[in-house]
Amino acid sequence: MVNELQGFSQAGWVVTAYFLTYTGFLVIYAKLSDILGTKLLILFAVTLFGVFSIACGFANTMLQLYG
Repeated sequence: MVNELQGFSQAGWVVTAYFLTYTGFLVIYAKLSDILGTKLLILFAVTLFGVFSIACGFANTMLQLYG
């Protein structure tokens, strides 16, 4: 996939951006699940994952993936 987007040198930035975002939201998400309930947040997470997966599928360049 990286070769198709001509961005092998930028692939590390995509992984780094993912891990930073994941780590930042993990604490907030855990607290919200205590307050709002696990079922609601699991449904929200699955929906959010689907939306952003579709958005990544439409990316034409590496810059669109992490920009």
